[in-house]
Amino acid sequence: VVSEVMRLAKTAGKPVIAVCGKCDLPEEEIKAHGVTKVISLVDHETTAESAMKHASAHLTRKVSAEFKNVAGF
Repeated sequence: VVSEVMRLAKTAGKPVIAVCGKCDLPEEEIKAHGVTKVISLVDHETTAESAMKHASAHLTRKVSAEFKNVAGF
């Protein structure tokens, strides 16, 4: 599924934003796979336990913040 999404995005010239629980990959490896941006639910302010327990809230907050940032709001 992921490889097909990547293929379609590349064909269409669209960026790929990956959303995950936690990402430990270095920036260079992320870019090498064709991913433009990674949104990780676990970070310096959100623990893995909180990310799993309140996934919907964290997902909504982080994705909304990223899109507001991209859109310039």
